[in-house]
Amino acid sequence: MPHIIEHLNRAQSALTFFEVQAAIPSGLVQSAERVAFRANKLLRRKLKPAELKEIRDAVVDIDFFPNAHKVRKTLGVDYLIALTGAAIAGEIEDKAGHTFHTDFFFSYDKHVCLVSTEGLREYARVAKRPFEMAAAYVAVGGLLAAMNHKVDIHDRSAGCLFDYNYDRSKIVVGLKKPLIEVCCLKDIKEENRETAQSLVHALATYKPPGTRPAKPHRAKKSSREKKPREQVL
Repeated sequence: MPHIIEHLNRAQSALTFFEVQAAIPSGLVQSAERVAFRANKLLRRKLKPAELKEIRDAVVDIDFFPNAHKVRKTLGVDYLIALTGAAIAGEIEDKAGHTFHTDFFFSYDKHVCLVSTEGLREYARVAKRPFEMAAAYVAVGGLLAAMNHKVDIHDRSAGCLFDYNYDRSKIVVGLKKPLIEVCCLKDIKEENRETAQSLVHALATYKPPGTRPAKPHRAKKSSREKKPREQVL
């Protein structure tokens, strides 16, 4: 990840990304049986057969966040992004109503974002993009959603960082050509829009080490007073 992190940092001046290696406690990756139990508790009802069929081993987001908030404060960073190779599970209001899924690419709470890289290596291969770019694509989407609460994670799959991707393979569209739809860009806070656009361009232009690098692009500079960089781990 260090190369893509450096690329994202060069692309804009509002955020500073850096990496720390730390294992997610093994107990947070719960068995399918335990995930089903947690789902019943959170929904306050028993899972329907269709919901139960989806249940598998996963990190239940609401169980992850409390300790992650403590870690963020200890590290002294503005935002914490945690990557896991496990599936992410949680309750959600979607087209099926109040339900429970185990296929989130990311989930966030306040200044903490949890990202799943499950299946991303294969999707990156299909898109002919480096794995680290795919991981950063999901992480940047989660971070921008956490920073801009008006942003809606939408049902359509258009390659936007805020696509839900009910069919997980649809993420390939965004990996090939990352974008933020105009309607979503309007929901991003005005002071964050240039940064968001620069990050998307950086994702689109990223080349792995050993290939000719593309220069990261910064959106047109604003006349507003420059703010100090926020730290993202």
